[in-house]
Amino acid sequence: MKQWPEPILFLGCGNMGGAILRGWLNAGASPQKFHVISPSRRLLPDGVRVYGSSAEYKEQMLAPNILILAIKPQMLERCMNDIASLLDKDTIIISLLAGISYAQLRVSFPNNGIVRMMPNLSAEIGKSPIGIYSNDSSISPLIDDISAPLGRALWVEQDSHMHIVTALAGSGPAYLFRFIDALARAGTSLGLDDESALIMAKMMVDGASDLANASTNTPRELAEKVTSKAGTTAAGLEQLDDEDALQQLIEKTLKAAHDRSIALSKLR
Repeated sequence: MKQWPEPILFLGCGNMGGAILRGWLNAGASPQKFHVISPSRRLLPDGVRVYGSSAEYKEQMLAPNILILAIKPQMLERCMNDIASLLDKDTIIISLLAGISYAQLRVSFPNNGIVRMMPNLSAEIGKSPIGIYSNDSSISPLIDDISAPLGRALWVEQDSHMHIVTALAGSGPAYLFRFIDALARAGTSLGLDDESALIMAKMMVDGASDLANASTNTPRELAEKVTSKAGTTAAGLEQLDDEDALQQLIEKTLKAAHDRSIALSKLR
């Protein structure tokens, strides 16, 4: 890993912040680079320093080179003074906050480099798509460097597209996890034991995902390769394709998440 500026400070470190932190540590970063402000002082990897408040951090450390906003979006307004007190003009702010636009962040932090970043929990194992938006082109190389251990960085051209990234890539794992659970429960309902059904569902999804990534065929073409005329796969697909049921369900799902992201941006 390249040398990054430090200290790197997380404001909040819940599920998403924790996945990013563990992704960097799993890639070989020293835990001493990282500091976390978390009133709950939740258990974090050895070597990562945890502070109960911004004031406690400031008593012991200089302004961070990178500040990662990993709090809930609804908390941003009431944390604004605390955040401002942590910064100097060279601090780069990376926002993980769903729905909080670049323009809103720029108004709040007019003197700092700002990046919006939306990974998912797979960042912990280096397999997350990472939607990124920023108008600060000078910091793009640094953002590419620190994103690389987490997965694949995908820069979007418009800030509004981050709502789509949030719905598709950020929230997407939850939809897939539900699908895996539904597959396993369906297998159990047909007579398999719970453990075998879950193992088969997870391994099937894992192998199919790897194949989709490795293949030159599109997912639709791969589905056709699995399907024999009047065979078992065709019988199952008839249910998913009936009146375009699966496509319509997925579109409704993503639109609900997309619209919620927009709504969050208007709560401030």
